[in-house]
Amino acid sequence: MYWEKIGDCLDAEKRLIDISEIKIKKLSRTLIGITGQVLVRKTIEEGFTVEVVATRKALTGRWVPVDIQDITSKRHNGCELISVEKYYVGPVLKSAHIPPKCPIQEGTYTLVNDTMAFNLPRFIIPTCYKLEVKLFDTEENVFMCGAAVIKIVPTGEGPFPKCI
Repeated sequence: MYWEKIGDCLDAEKRLIDISEIKIKKLSRTLIGITGQVLVRKTIEEGFTVEVVATRKALTGRWVPVDIQDITSKRHNGCELISVEKYYVGPVLKSAHIPPKCPIQEGTYTLVNDTMAFNLPRFIIPTCYKLEVKLFDTEENVFMCGAAVIKIVPTGEGPFPKCI
């Protein structure tokens, strides 16, 4: 697994949460290191929702949808999502010292040499994957959008050509 890109996918002036300073480094096949800062520009109140879209690069070069358990099939209540240890959300918030409850207070939160393990299923298709996470306020306005591009390669093989 290689992290090719992580960053914001929303214009800077529209972001209430800025993740542009986050850096991810591969430590092993299933372990990554995370450092950087998350800037919350305004307190995030209850009522926000989260949408996750996952796609993979097909042989044709087009990005096609991927369903990941119950993550990508619906909008999630943001306050409920951050309060559980599922989907890697809880551990990331904890390492950045962001309380896993609403409201999320305005401020700068720092991740310092945090690690996260990914238990990838053996049957996953070796290709490029794109994960996009959007946060919506109660009026359906997007106030945060983060995207990551991940390349999965067979065990023992080097990195394939870039995804993007």
